[in-house]
Amino acid sequence: MITLNQSEVFKMGRKIYVPFSAVSVVFNSKGATRKFDKDLDSITHPTRGKLFCLPSNVEQFIKVV
Repeated sequence: MITLNQSEVFKMGRKIYVPFSAVSVVFNSKGATRKFDKDLDSITHPTRGKLFCLPSNVEQFIKVV
């Protein structure tokens, strides 16, 4: 379980965008890493930089406080 501060994530609708470095420890299998890398749904936030949409299979490991 990884805990992220609200300042590290960006929510837009039902999607949660996070920096890759914040969740890279979740990917202990190559299949999950490949699926995350192929996800083209990313945005560039003015202050937080490039953020990637969190896949639904990884959301269970992330807690936003």
